[in-house]
Amino acid sequence: MQDLVNEIIGMKNRGAFTKYIDYIRFPRYRNLEPDSRIDFSFPLTALVGQNGFGKSSTLQALWGTPEGKSVGNYWFSTEVDPIKNLENGKRNCMIYAYKKPSGEQVEVLKIRIKKRKDPDYWETSRPLKSFGMETMGGSRSLPIDMKVDYIDFRSILSAFDKYFYFNKPAAHLRSKTKQEYLRKKSKNLRNVLENNLIQKSANTAQNNLPEQLSVEELEQISEILGKNYVSGIVIEHKFFKEWGTSVIYKTDSLNYSEAFAGSGEIAVVELVHRIHKADNNTLILLDEPDVSLHPGAQERLKIFLLKKIKGKKIQVVISTHSPSLISGLPPSAIKVFSNGVNGRVRVIADRKPEEAFFVVGHPNESLKTIIVEDGLAQNLIEAVLKDMPEEVASQFEVQYYPGGAENICQDVTLYSRRLPSKFFVLFDGDKKPVNDLIDVDTLTERDKKASVLADKIRNQVGCQIPFHVDGGASGSDERQKVTLMLDYLRFWNGNVYFLPEETPEKILWDEEHARSQFKLHGLDDADIGGYMNELQPISDKDKFVLFAKYFYGDSDPKHIKQAHDLFLAYWRKQKGSSHYIKITEILETMRGIN
Repeated sequence: MQDLVNEIIGMKNRGAFTKYIDYIRFPRYRNLEPDSRIDFSFPLTALVGQNGFGKSSTLQALWGTPEGKSVGNYWFSTEVDPIKNLENGKRNCMIYAYKKPSGEQVEVLKIRIKKRKDPDYWETSRPLKSFGMETMGGSRSLPIDMKVDYIDFRSILSAFDKYFYFNKPAAHLRSKTKQEYLRKKSKNLRNVLENNLIQKSANTAQNNLPEQLSVEELEQISEILGKNYVSGIVIEHKFFKEWGTSVIYKTDSLNYSEAFAGSGEIAVVELVHRIHKADNNTLILLDEPDVSLHPGAQERLKIFLLKKIKGKKIQVVISTHSPSLISGLPPSAIKVFSNGVNGRVRVIADRKPEEAFFVVGHPNESLKTIIVEDGLAQNLIEAVLKDMPEEVASQFEVQYYPGGAENICQDVTLYSRRLPSKFFVLFDGDKKPVNDLIDVDTLTERDKKASVLADKIRNQVGCQIPFHVDGGASGSDERQKVTLMLDYLRFWNGNVYFLPEETPEKILWDEEHARSQFKLHGLDDADIGGYMNELQPISDKDKFVLFAKYFYGDSDPKHIKQAHDLFLAYWRKQKGSSHYIKITEILETMRGIN
């Protein structure tokens, strides 16, 4: 998976995708927030969000981008659902960018124009400065010359299912039941399959020629569905009243048609067959391909898509609710559709898979735990997380473990037993080691001895750390202890961080804010000056104790906490402070570690 992702990123950077939509933006389009933009930085893009949030309409907009296509085929006005020609002075429109063979990037504006004969007409327009476009002398750019295929998996039904579930025999026919009708008409289907011919009625073709699935297609379908298909035939026909697809499957043990196949089998055959026939550089749009597929099949479907992207240089955009389909994709591939302002839909870019599925309410199995030394440090970190996007903040929990830094250092022996770890430690700044971190990869074999490593760890963390390993008649297992010690150092190097000041109190204490609070409390300048003089020489921790005494009348722990909260609220508002920025950077670093 990761190798495929890296190879495709390399291909994209080298310009291997010669027909490719770089981004699409919507100055005004349906329920999206005005000026929404989606960048297609990775050739497999996943649109993630709850139902009714515009994922399908975005796919349909993309379908309408190439030469000869129009989103009006999918989105059109009716008496029940009229589309306003203008809203807030703007027409519905979309602007997309692609690169010409010369490498020059151009933008194309497609805009909805109401005409008498076609109220849902979309046309390519000249560039408009009001949309932030380069005027280029007023000339319009040609639409991208690119094949496009849109597959809505919610609507994929076999020819058999279309008739069986949504039709019944006409009154004038001899067949009185659905079963009778299907039995009768299946003779026609068998005839054209066995004889490879086109049957006509009233000089009108009733079917296309049967298509034999290739060995490659059978292997791909088998891989995705976990079965062994030895042959398969696909045929488009209207023997069951309306045009539909039938598939004849043969596995190593069974021979059956789509009438006895699962809906997932039909969907996968449809997908594989259409992508197999697609030209190189085609734009493939897949609406909820996870429908009717179990997680294992979804995971293998994703691998299939990545392989086809690599081999055929196609661009794929999917809408999905499936964690399996987006796990392992780079954040640049994931676009989250969520609640915006005034009932509009906001598109959020560059989200990790677990963050994306916070939006759709999927349980978070990748929660990251930050261990801190005291309650104030916990409040400090949680305050910064509240200012981060909710889907990012939801990936963390902050826990205060009483017992001090030394006990946390001992607990690291547990957190480091499985690397990479979902545990992080954020010490106060006074615990930051003076010496440089020990690079495990540069240690010599002479260094990799328990006695040597014990001294190195003590020098780095500031206390002796016991490592408990299996023992026996000959003593403890030296190799096991060395492994644990090396993992301890690896965890310390990657998962241990330090606040930007010796204590959280030092981060929060602000003399000017203290003065202003005393003034609001009704103290005169003389009293304020006296109090501030008393606060000057003592530690930041004691400053909050004395502030609580002066401000609330005593230094009860609840009043000290109120003082902390008072300064914390002020500090949080000053988002530009160096300490606030540094803590945000630490959290972003933790966020990026898998």
